[in-house]
Amino acid sequence: MAQQNGALMLLKIKVGSPLAFQKVGGLRDVTITQGSETVQANHVDTTNRVRTLLEGIDIKSTTITASGVFVDDAQDTHLQTAFEASTFSDFELTVPDFKTYSGKFQITNYEFTGNFQDVVTFNITLESAGAVTVAGV
Repeated sequence: MAQQNGALMLLKIKVGSPLAFQKVGGLRDVTITQGSETVQANHVDTTNRVRTLLEGIDIKSTTITASGVFVDDAQDTHLQTAFEASTFSDFELTVPDFKTYSGKFQITNYEFTGNFQDVVTFNITLESAGAVTVAGV
């Protein structure tokens, strides 16, 4: 992957009627983390009590964290509604000239921060709620 301008990373949520992706504006920082949780196969008779893992069987997860400044009330309304309902929403994260990650996510953290000499900012954490599609752009 060649160097990319981080300011061009784009996070979208699918909202409205008919459903369409809308940009989560005002982003300053975005991080995507892909995880893999192993599955152990140990039992009381495991030789030397050494951990044994099952190959090719794991639990995949994707976490997106983002922070930014508010750009309009509609954005907050969409995010707050999804958070309060604990529903799964369609999100899409684009890393410019590299990949797009899309799937259903649940908002597990939504917070606001206000500093004395700065604008109010938000922080959000999304946890995958199923398979995440990764596609080249």
